[in-house]
Amino acid sequence: MGSPMPAAPEHWVKLVPGPAAALVRSLRGDGVPRKRARAVAALFVDIEGCTRLCEDLPPRQMNEVIERYFSAYLDAIRRAGGEVTEVQGDGLLGLFEGEALRDVARAALGAAREIETRTRELPEASPLYRTVEAHLDPFLARTAGEEGRSLPSFVTRELKAFLRCGLLEHGCLHVRCERCEEEMVVAFSCKGRGFCPSCGGRRMSELAAHLVDRVIPDVPVRQWVLSLKAAGFSTKPQGRR
Repeated sequence: MGSPMPAAPEHWVKLVPGPAAALVRSLRGDGVPRKRARAVAALFVDIEGCTRLCEDLPPRQMNEVIERYFSAYLDAIRRAGGEVTEVQGDGLLGLFEGEALRDVARAALGAAREIETRTRELPEASPLYRTVEAHLDPFLARTAGEEGRSLPSFVTRELKAFLRCGLLEHGCLHVRCERCEEEMVVAFSCKGRGFCPSCGGRRMSELAAHLVDRVIPDVPVRQWVLSLKAAGFSTKPQGRR
């Protein structure tokens, strides 16, 4: 019989994946793990276009992007019952294990679908966000140095607010469903009116729902379309020269 294994420090135990910790706890006194057959599904996820992002963004901003992506990946994998077992570069490996291969494969597929949805919701995933983030400061500095070419202050505020829209570090709410106990963190939006496509689309949808649900059913509606001819525009056909 071997000597009992020494207990690991508590601050290291938190970093051990759940299945590995459960395996260690199940060890017999001789420290030999019991063999058992398990079905395993693997899910590998990486950041699309990471090389281009590294070229466009400063190191600090790139680290923040990777942290937000990996946070979304980790939440989705653990919520589906998996564990992240390896992280390398801009990718990570999640493992799902159980009794039936069908069940673990379904869990991995569910995690992949949630990751795809969460990634689309990340503001910095869009080409528009990456373009504005990479070139806004140089553009503002260049226009400020040109006499009579500086941008109006409300345009500058709108562009800078767009870069904070939907980012957790600029404010968020922690919401929880009392019935299913599902929890999620919702970031504040910029509520911009002229540039942010997310806030503009949400405002357009809310106005359309308000008109359809509360205005049009109760009030007679008549639509008039007025077309004005542009100044200097001639309706006479022009001959070819």
